[in-house]
Amino acid sequence: MLLLLTGLHVGGVGFAAELHDSRPALDETWEEIVEVPFRPVSEETQLRQWNGKNWWELGLEMRDYRVRHSATGMDAGRSKSVREADEPQTADRYLLQFWPAPPEPARLLKQTSSTAASWHDFATSPAG
Repeated sequence: MLLLLTGLHVGGVGFAAELHDSRPALDETWEEIVEVPFRPVSEETQLRQWNGKNWWELGLEMRDYRVRHSATGMDAGRSKSVREADEPQTADRYLLQFWPAPPEPARLLKQTSSTAASWHDFATSPAG
């Protein structure tokens, strides 16, 4: 399982998921970039909202992947906290990219926001 966190606490954010045949070029315009290994445990891998109201089938095979999670505007989303459905989208947006690759350790490629730093510290702490 992958857990993806956003700066915005409640409400929709800009989000895209992509499946590639090989490692996509690294786009340095993103403010936060992390890569991790991932292997689905079934043929029905889904991206789900935390509340379970919406979900999207990812169409992944049961094989090893590398996953890159990129983000921009996490601090702006955190400052906003709640976005109502009738409000314009906030500055935080996210990209999740998958490609076939053998497992290798997680790597933090870029970190600029205090929100991302806080979540990274939590994820890498012994209790996280």
